[in-house]
Amino acid sequence: MNWLSLLLKNIKKPAMSRLPPLKATASLILALLPCLALIWLWWWGPGWQFKQTHPLETLSARWLATVVILLLALSVVGIKIWRRLRQLEKLKLDVELNTVDPARADITRQDRYLHHWQARLQRHLGTRDYLYQRPWYLVMGNTGSGKTSLIQAGCRLTDIAAPDTLSGEDALPLHLRCWLGEKAVLIDPDGFLIDQLSPPDDPKPQLPARLWQALLAWLTENRQRQPLNGIILTVDIHRLLTDNKAQREQVIAALHLRLQDLRLTLHHHLPVYLVLTKLDRLHGFSAAFQSLDRPQRAQILGVTFSLNAQDEQRWRAELAQFWHQWMQQLNAAMPDMMLNKVDSSQRSPLFSFTRQIQGLHSYLVPLLEGLLASGGPAQPGLRGVYLTSSQQIGQMDDLFTQSAAAQYHLGPQAFPTWPVADTVPYFTHALFEEVLLAEPNLAAENRLWLSRHRHTLLTFSTVGAGVALALWTGWHAAYQKNYRAGDEVLAQAKTFLSVPPPKGEDRLGNLQLPLLNPLREATLAYGDYHQKGLLADMGLYQGAAVGPYV
Repeated sequence: MNWLSLLLKNIKKPAMSRLPPLKATASLILALLPCLALIWLWWWGPGWQFKQTHPLETLSARWLATVVILLLALSVVGIKIWRRLRQLEKLKLDVELNTVDPARADITRQDRYLHHWQARLQRHLGTRDYLYQRPWYLVMGNTGSGKTSLIQAGCRLTDIAAPDTLSGEDALPLHLRCWLGEKAVLIDPDGFLIDQLSPPDDPKPQLPARLWQALLAWLTENRQRQPLNGIILTVDIHRLLTDNKAQREQVIAALHLRLQDLRLTLHHHLPVYLVLTKLDRLHGFSAAFQSLDRPQRAQILGVTFSLNAQDEQRWRAELAQFWHQWMQQLNAAMPDMMLNKVDSSQRSPLFSFTRQIQGLHSYLVPLLEGLLASGGPAQPGLRGVYLTSSQQIGQMDDLFTQSAAAQYHLGPQAFPTWPVADTVPYFTHALFEEVLLAEPNLAAENRLWLSRHRHTLLTFSTVGAGVALALWTGWHAAYQKNYRAGDEVLAQAKTFLSVPPPKGEDRLGNLQLPLLNPLREATLAYGDYHQKGLLADMGLYQGAAVGPYV
């Protein structure tokens, strides 16, 4: 198929370059057709013969044909003008609406991309049930949370519909991307849609909220049965630890509101996987994990809660148990790592790293409480908490040392920056393979779709039961009717056999009447079978078989 696609592409390029002259030539030919028809009509029309007649021989016939040709030409021209006027009116209306509503163009741009991507997905998968062939996950996080780097490092993605392939697009930015993975579809909206923060002088302050609502509306419209199979929520560890209380509350509130939007719009329960990114920004990360080989770096660092851990006390206990065991393992491995696996310059960062991880738990619990607050029907359920490092970039920070320096009124300390080099992902590959994309059936179906489906099923079941009851009643009545007719045939046959043969000379045939009467009654017990069709008595009619036999 590759060589065929290449051949068609090579043929299409010169054809598309010559398309405007071809259109002009076609328009000229269509304009000349009425003129040529009129010339033929008045020059050769009188001699034209059809079925041994000359329909255009008379002058009135030629004038009538001329009027018909002119009306057809005017109709074609009028239709083209009407279509052009409608197109111009639509363009004018679009310009006016874009002026009144500046965000409309961005929403149209996003909708065009989503529909284009959907068409490419159908073409790529090649099946009618392409929307449900693979599970769909929404990857959401604040600006700079590292969600795109996470999914690119954790699974193989195919960009089946790059935004630059859309023809005729202007310079409007696209605020989301859809990725096709080997196991699932990943929808990656920008943090701009999650934070929904706009500068005071922004001409489109409602743009992020409307783009977000347009995305949810597209999901509910195209995947009505089960819009999503899960939510992958990313949070920047460094930002979680360094932000002040007001900033953390703002981040938590934004994520909480987006989760509530999903609950109120999609109407179904979704598992939420919280992934803490940028673990490498904590000073001492390199000293703690530099000895890991590739299989160890691919393992999972985190906790998956039990399926019944929906109440707050249960996930609190399981999270605390995981953190306690992890800190015990770090503290137990500390002496050997200090002596054998790190040099003298890395011992202090290694110790600081363990203290930062220990303090992270106190920041993580309020985050989870804020995300899961005010639960209701179809409230997203927390499935697990995981820590990752997709790529090692940026400046490191040491919250343990900074806190100690602040207590003693010392100045801030400068920490090193990751060198510009090839980075390797930590704790991402197995996370996607075994956890994030491995449980698509945990998501429930859309409650509204399920209610409509049950109502439709109940309606069809009721109608079907009524039809079945009517058919059963009709068949029962037809069966009883034919059964009684059969009894009547047997009774008349017995009567016929009990009639003695006639005695004496029967010149008028009246002596045969006692014999013929039972035969007639037996023959007509089912009615006149000559006038009965194949579906008489709902297909149970037996007169056609019994009548001739009698």
